[in-house]
Amino acid sequence: VASQIRRSFDKQANSPVDIVRIAANREELPVARQIASALVELGYSVCLNVMQITNIPSDELQVMTKAIAGWDVVEVLYFADSFGNLTPSDTRRIIEILQTEWRGELGIHAHNNKERALVNTLSAMQVGVEYLDSTILGMGRGAGNASTEGLLVELNASGHDEYYPDAVFPLVLHEFSDLKKRYGWGPNLYYFLSATHGIHPT
Repeated sequence: VASQIRRSFDKQANSPVDIVRIAANREELPVARQIASALVELGYSVCLNVMQITNIPSDELQVMTKAIAGWDVVEVLYFADSFGNLTPSDTRRIIEILQTEWRGELGIHAHNNKERALVNTLSAMQVGVEYLDSTILGMGRGAGNASTEGLLVELNASGHDEYYPDAVFPLVLHEFSDLKKRYGWGPNLYYFLSATHGIHPT
């Protein structure tokens, strides 16, 4: 793995890239560790995004988090609501588990199957998550993600006046609205039901 990384990445000092994020399911974590270690040796900062977080039992999540902390190569630990079925209370519970073993910064990557991506992202921020993923108009595969414009509005309204949400509004209303009509991402009944015990409408 290390040799493959060295073939794909130059030393960070010679690269415009500072940070590399690795996305991995729990069974892929041993390989993710090797990739992360090789990247750190080359001078990069590494974020690890643990996917399908709702498939990991609480006790296993705690053990897994402790192990990742022990690698000593991950700067930011992300979790992804890959199926978009978390609630705000689920989100806070997962973060509390992570915080028992993780002392570094945390991030969230929320999917919008049940139209909770933004509220889950805000709930995560309220309990100490520093890295909040979002995209313009929620652009993303399938049901999409938390919207950047919605997140900026909420941050601004909660006193973070260094953010100017209106700066992205023209982009939302024109370019990205057209893209959404063309490619059709975003929540719908199919995504909502598939996030609820795998139910599919007939």
